[in-house]
Amino acid sequence: MTLPQSQQKTPLYKTIADEAKALWDDPANLSIREIARRLGTTDATVGKAIAWWHRSRGLPVPTVKDRRARLEARARALFDDHVEIKEIARILGYSTHGMQLLLKKIFARSGEVMPDGRTNRHQSKAKRKPDAAA
Repeated sequence: MTLPQSQQKTPLYKTIADEAKALWDDPANLSIREIARRLGTTDATVGKAIAWWHRSRGLPVPTVKDRRARLEARARALFDDHVEIKEIARILGYSTHGMQLLLKKIFARSGEVMPDGRTNRHQSKAKRKPDAAA
C-alpha cells in the first residue's frame, strides 16, 4: 500500500547549495555560469541551489536585479573610497572599460557627472601617504 521513497539520494542542488551560495557571495561577483563551471554542473542546477539555500532559511530568493544593484553599490562605494577604476574592475571581475561604462551609468542615473578617474588616482596616492607633503 505504501510506495517506497522514490528519491533515495539527496538532490545535487541541495548538496551543492552551501558551496554555490559561498561562490555567489564572492567579491569577484561570479556569474551563475562561472559558478556552475567551478562546481562541475549546469547553471540551472546552480540557480536551483541558490534559490533552495535561501528558501530553506526563510529568506527571499535574490533576483538578478538584486545582485546587479548590489554590484553597482559596491562599485560606487569603491570609487568613492578613491580606488582606481582598473582596481575596481579587477575586484569585481570586469574589464577596465566595462567598469568605466558601468560607473558612468551609475552616476548618470543619479544625475551626476562621473569625476575624472585620474583625479581619483591622485587622491588615492595622497590618501595613502598623508605625511608626504610635510
